[in-house]
Amino acid sequence: MTFSYLINQVLLPFGGVSAVLIGLASFLAHISSKRIINGEVARHKRDLAEFKSTARLQMEAIKSDFKLELLKSESYTSISKEMYQELFSKRIEAYEKLINLKRDIGKSLVDNAEYIEFHDDDPSYFTNIIEKINAATREHPMLISNDLAEISDELYEKSIQIFSDAKVKAFYAELSNSGDDYGMYNAMIEAENDELRRMLTECGDLYEKWLTQLNIDLSKIRGILDSTNAFLESEH
Repeated sequence: MTFSYLINQVLLPFGGVSAVLIGLASFLAHISSKRIINGEVARHKRDLAEFKSTARLQMEAIKSDFKLELLKSESYTSISKEMYQELFSKRIEAYEKLINLKRDIGKSLVDNAEYIEFHDDDPSYFTNIIEKINAATREHPMLISNDLAEISDELYEKSIQIFSDAKVKAFYAELSNSGDDYGMYNAMIEAENDELRRMLTECGDLYEKWLTQLNIDLSKIRGILDSTNAFLESEH
């Protein structure tokens, strides 16, 4: 049986050689496509499995980091609360000293009212007050409020310049006076007082601002204590 006879007897009844070849090509193409698709599906499955594995590892790492940061945060918060409580207690102590200073200034004003009235040219009373405020506010500068610290710094800078100028004037008065010791002493005191009288005019407003801000700060501290006390009472 020849090949041509096979074609004529078998293939021709099904539409000829062309149709058979086309069908065969389609069949082969279908098989190839399935193989390609199956290969792609398998590759995507592998990629998906690798992605899931990588994502799981990353999530575990993130959870671990989060737990570590949470522990750090809780530890920091605990330390911060303790530090805040300690600093607040120290702040109360610092402001108690300022309250006592304010009370002493008021008492001195009453006790020396007559002297101040008839010796208004003597700058020593006001300069002594400024010296005490400077000493008190610079003893614990980190414990007073920003507003009070700002006013205190300005008051210190202005007053210290006046005190310095007064010392210089007294020194020159001593050099230029050739009289007896008593006369020299009086000249030095007068020269110094002459400069110190600037204190009231240049620092008077700052002194009033300082007193006002001190009262504001004390009011805030009382408010915090009242709120804390109310909270603690509500817990019982």
